[in-house]
Amino acid sequence: MARQREKARPAFGADTDRLLFTGDTLEQAGRPELAARRAARLLAGGVADAVDLGCASGTETIALARAGASVVAVDRDPVARELTAHNVAALGLTAQVRDADVVELVAAARDGRVADCTAAVLDPARRAGDAGSWTPTAGPRPGPRSPSCWTGCPARW
Repeated sequence: MARQREKARPAFGADTDRLLFTGDTLEQAGRPELAARRAARLLAGGVADAVDLGCASGTETIALARAGASVVAVDRDPVARELTAHNVAALGLTAQVRDADVVELVAAARDGRVADCTAAVLDPARRAGDAGSWTPTAGPRPGPRSPSCWTGCPARW
């Protein structure tokens, strides 16, 4: 954990000593200042509740909760869910953390089978197999899972 925190310190600053990471979740984590900027923009645009699809260690979840959104964080990886739950609580924030498959959740939202939310955050470019393969305007290059997420997202997201 000490090694992971030393790697995390430049990006996570003062929060580092309260957060838990694994090598994989630290590798997948976005930069907190970028997540905070995204969260601020979403809330300025009227977002009240959001889903963090593929939460890893909770960087986006934390930023959204700090900005004032009601957040649901989802991931299939039980370690990622535990880390997100710990990290959110360690910073005195709240979020629901759930076991869910991102592709299935997007399909359920598209079909109206899940409660409505104002926004969803998804960073497929940082996931294994699709690294660096998408842009917000063009979407992803063909890959095993992110294309179905991209094309299946409801317009309101």
